[in-house]
Amino acid sequence: MLTTERMRVAGIDLEVLRGGDGNPAVVLHGFQSLTATSRFLAKLAEHGAVLAPSMPGFGDTKRPSDFDAIY
Repeated sequence: MLTTERMRVAGIDLEVLRGGDGNPAVVLHGFQSLTATSRFLAKLAEHGAVLAPSMPGFGDTKRPSDFDAIY
């Protein structure tokens, strides 16, 4: 089961999906956000710890006002 947490990185408050135990894997999304119901994240979490942050402007991570674009 994946949980949604908050993590502050370089002054930016990120949404982070987290689940599983063991060797960690960081999963970065493409142009679509990941959710706690993403089946492949749950499968990965069966084999190790998964951390999947939502980058600024995606998911429940707000885009900082000083960012011109998400790219």
